[in-house]
Order: sequence, then C-alpha cells, then structure tokens
Amino acid sequence: MTRCLFNSVLIIAVLSNVSAACIDRVIVRPTGILTTVDPVALEIQLVTPTSPTHLVQPTEVVVQGNKILIDVYVDGGPIDTPGSLVETVDLGTLPAETYTYTITQHPTKDCSLQTVTGKFCVDEVGCKSEACRCPVPPNPSYVIIDLGTLGGNTSVALGINESGQVVGSADTPQGLRHAYLWEAAVMIDLGTLPPEPQSEAWDISEAGHVVGIATADGGIARGFMWQDGTMIDLGNLGAANTHAFGVNEFGQVVGFSWLPPSEPRAFLWEDGVMSDLGTLGGASSNAWDVNSVGQVVGSSTLSPGEQGGAFLWENGVMTNLGTLGGPTSWASGINELGQVVGQAERSEGGLVLHAFIWERNEMIDLGALGGYESSRAEAINNQGEVVGSGSNGTTDQPFLYHGDVGLRDLRDLLWVDVDWSALSPRAINDAGQIVGSGRHQGPRAFLMTPIDGDFDDDGDTDMADFASFQICLAGPGEPIGPGCETSDIDRDGDIDLDDFQAFGWAFTGP
Repeated sequence: MTRCLFNSVLIIAVLSNVSAACIDRVIVRPTGILTTVDPVALEIQLVTPTSPTHLVQPTEVVVQGNKILIDVYVDGGPIDTPGSLVETVDLGTLPAETYTYTITQHPTKDCSLQTVTGKFCVDEVGCKSEACRCPVPPNPSYVIIDLGTLGGNTSVALGINESGQVVGSADTPQGLRHAYLWEAAVMIDLGTLPPEPQSEAWDISEAGHVVGIATADGGIARGFMWQDGTMIDLGNLGAANTHAFGVNEFGQVVGFSWLPPSEPRAFLWEDGVMSDLGTLGGASSNAWDVNSVGQVVGSSTLSPGEQGGAFLWENGVMTNLGTLGGPTSWASGINELGQVVGQAERSEGGLVLHAFIWERNEMIDLGALGGYESSRAEAINNQGEVVGSGSNGTTDQPFLYHGDVGLRDLRDLLWVDVDWSALSPRAINDAGQIVGSGRHQGPRAFLMTPIDGDFDDDGDTDMADFASFQICLAGPGEPIGPGCETSDIDRDGDIDLDDFQAFGWAFTGP
C-alpha cells in the first residue's frame, strides 16, 4: 500500500485576483489516532492576518469526492483574531489508505477565491510493520519568539550578526519610531540624531557597528552609525538625504546619498569619508550590502538599451551581474564568499521576477514556491542559506533556500500552533537564525532559531543531552546558569517549558 505523509501545514494558492486574499494560512491535522476502527476527525484551523473580514458562504471541504460544508462563517460572521477559527470535520471510520482533501473559500467582495489541497493517512489497526504504518510527520525545526517593542505597539527586525544581536525599529510609548539593539531578550533604544525625532536601524556588524537612518516623519533622512552608545552623522554627497543600509566589521558603510540637486547615488563611507561609487551608465544607484573584504552590492540604472542593473562593486570597478533573461535585476545581499542574492526579471516578461544567487559569473534562478509566480531574495549567509519571499501580487510567502533541499516555506519549519502570520524574513546569520517581521498580537519583529538539542555534539539528541538539559532547566525569570546558554533554545532569555518542548521535538534517542 502506498503511504503518504500527512501535510500538517498547508499554504493557500490564490486562484483569482478579484481582491485580496483574506486567509493567511490553513492548518489541517487529524485529531487522535487515525486507524481503521477509530472515527476519523480532521481539525481545520484558519488563520487571518486582518480582522474583521466577512465570508458570506460557508467553506467547503471535499474528501475523496464527498463534500462537507463548514459553517464557521454563519450569517457572514467576522473572522476575529489569528488562530481563533477552528472546526472539526467528522468523517466516520475509513479503510486504511491515503486520502486527499480540498478546502475552498468562496470569493466575496473582500476576499478572493482560495483553495488548498492536502493528504492524510489512516493506519491498519494492529499494524506493527513499517510497510502498513503511516509515516510520522516531521517535527518542526525552528522556534520563533517575539522581540517585543520599545513600549509601543509595533516593531520590525532588519539585521542580525553572528552573535545573535538584532537591530531594527520599534514604537516608543510616545508613538515615535526608534532604532533598537536587541540582545539576550533585552531591547535597547538607540535614540536618534537630534533634532530628528525618529530613527531605524538596518544592519549590524560583527564588531557591533549599527547603521540606519534618522528622519522626521519619513521625510529627508540622515544616515548614522552607532557604536558603544555613540551615534554619528555620516554626512552626504552634497545634498540632504542619506540612507545607510549595510556595514561590515571594519566599519565600512554602504547605502545611497543624493548628489545635487536630488540624484541618489550608491556610496561607501569609511573613516569619515563618503565616496560616490558611480553607476552602470545611468543617473542613479543604490548600495544595499557590503562584506568584510569591501565588496559592495546594489542596483543601478543603465545606459539606454542595456539589461541588468544588479551590481557588484570591488576595488573601484562596478560590474553588471546581468539578468535571468528579462531587462532588469536588483542585488540585495552578499556573503563572505562573494555569493550575491537578489531579484531579476525572467524572459517571459509580465514582470515575472525570481530570486537568484550569483556566483562565479553565473546567475542561478532559485524559482518560486508552488502557487506563487514571483520571488525575491533578501539575504544569504556563509552556508549558502537564503531567505526571501514569494509573491502572487496580493500576498507574500516567506521561504528559506539551500542548494541541498531547494525552497521551503518558512512556516512549514514552525510548530503548527504558533500564533504568527504574514512572516517577512529580512536577514539570516551563519547559525541559521532568521529575523524579520510578522503579525503576532500586532506587527512585531521576530527571531527564528534552529532547534538544536545535541548539546554534546555527538550527532544524537539523546538521554545524555536530556540530562544536561534537566540540570539547566530553570523557569521564567530565573538567571541562566554557567554553561547553560545553549539550553535556551529559543534565545528568549529563559530556560523554560518552551525550550523543553523544543528539545522534545529534537529528541531522537540513543
């Protein structure tokens, strides 16, 4: 008998662009043990990033041709908060087999038609052999935490270094936006450049340099670098507007600044001197990232008739990285190996854009996850892992890419009960930690950390590791003891039941 793994996390494919998709995620899982003598029940949870929204018709579930209506939306009732809509569908007893289902949300004036498909598996009762037993669903491989705010309601995370320090911006109690540095569960307000009331941090180096912008209500910006409690103004290329986006461990900063009267140009700032990096023949350019050897990536306008725009600048020379067959491209990140990531237009036109990795003079198309036509890459670490998002024009789908496994939906790596939606990853370090923003009690910055319970590095997460974890297990608010730092798996500053659950997911036994 052919067995199929039950898909515990499913992504919605929008089939019509009539209007915005109202549901961010659908989670379908069996309740209890699925065998030939137990009634089969599927628990269906619908997650929406916005509320309220109204669905006039009930959602349909079709299993093996049998249609079931879910009256979650009786009388067009509202969707309230993410994770609040759960319905159980009873199917009775079923023969041992793999079953398929389809879930359809009808279109309304507020929501486009959406459908998801998936599979679940029923075991033969009394089966004791792998030949007749359903495969065990994979455990989640990441944990996620909310980085909080500076006393207001929202926050975003834009950069992370190898030490796990995170930077971004967050609301203060006064409703202002300030740059922050987050470390070991503490968010520090970095302030701003007077007289500008607001700021945001875009990147942090291994040496702790933080760069970003200070501004008044999103207008003209001043680029800054912060280190050890001091924030300095980076100046400009002659006209008032500077954005600092990337920094390396030697304090080299990149971004864009305006030439008079108002032409944005990529710059490299070092030791108090800002240099114009030029263009690829057009009038403007922008730099997004710089590695430790001073290689800079970004995008530039071109001379008439040329294609491309993504560039690699090195030792005074700006090189056009080309495209994926279309006219334009943009570069957003570079690692220490000189691998560049970004987004480029494909040859079919229609603004079909795909994420790419560029290395050794070749641009490699990373494709897009199923149901999403376009994709973009935001950042790459030194292991070749790339984070970014897919898009269908109305919703985004976060991904993690590695050459060994290809594209994976970021949400499939998380436990199905996490109360997060609309994830937008922005950066990744060599430990695989990912930062970005999503919806969790409002728009919030997140940190995703790979689950690793192999504390003794012997290749197994087993009883020896469990013994180490038990010694370190404390409780909320209790200090982490010496040598126990790795037991704080989710990096939230406590070794508690959340870490115990994550360790259980990783446990493999002897």
